[in-house]
Amino acid sequence: MNSILDENHIMEERFVAFLDILGFSEIVKSIESNNRNDNLDLKRIKSILNFMDEETTDPNYCSDLPIYIETEHGLIERELGDPRLTYVSDCIIISAEPTLDGFKGLSRKIHKITADLAYDGVFCRGAITKGKLFHHNKVVFGTSYIKAYKLEEDKAKFPRVIIDPDITDFFELEEGAVPLAPAFYGKDKDGLYYQRYWTWFLFPPYAGSFDNYLIIVREWIIRHIETFKGNSRVQPKYLWLKDEFNSLVDWWRELEMIDIDRIE
Repeated sequence: MNSILDENHIMEERFVAFLDILGFSEIVKSIESNNRNDNLDLKRIKSILNFMDEETTDPNYCSDLPIYIETEHGLIERELGDPRLTYVSDCIIISAEPTLDGFKGLSRKIHKITADLAYDGVFCRGAITKGKLFHHNKVVFGTSYIKAYKLEEDKAKFPRVIIDPDITDFFELEEGAVPLAPAFYGKDKDGLYYQRYWTWFLFPPYAGSFDNYLIIVREWIIRHIETFKGNSRVQPKYLWLKDEFNSLVDWWRELEMIDIDRIE
């Protein structure tokens, strides 16, 4: 039986994140105007979509926050918080169980995706909320998904993944407490919590090292700032990202774990 039609599959209370891949349509137009196998943009898109396709079935690199469950057939590996992922073109939907473990698993999945895409010079904007959702295989629907989409569209503004202000009370935590610790979630100037970039020591294995990965990301940010100079709609997004990058570089340098220059 098609698992979507399984009568046990109903709407559930879940965290849900909606992510939008920024600049996707412009990259596609570039490919269409120069449809050659040596087109750098084509290679970037193929790399991104291949990563997303693999991530929907089995985690790339390794399980994200793995847990082990004992069954009659032995131990099986699962991901903390039951994260589920669906993507369509430039849109990514991730959901997880409505617990702190679910939020941690969701956060890890988001960080892994944004870190991998940044290696290809592509950044995401999105929002996290919580509510009723049907999310099985590639089928997703529910008002929580719609709300996450609208928050991304109306409130996120910069290449950041924000938390719905309506659900911060769920954590019953003081500002700065886990999982909203400054190392993982920052509070931006507009008062919105957002997931910080590059705070997990996580990078695509083909980057070679964390330092090399950050150098590549740094060059992409500089390139985007130059490309969109004078564009009042797009350049501020990458200027925000520059400040975020510099802030995190300062943090890692204080820990004496990297030696990377800031973006001037």
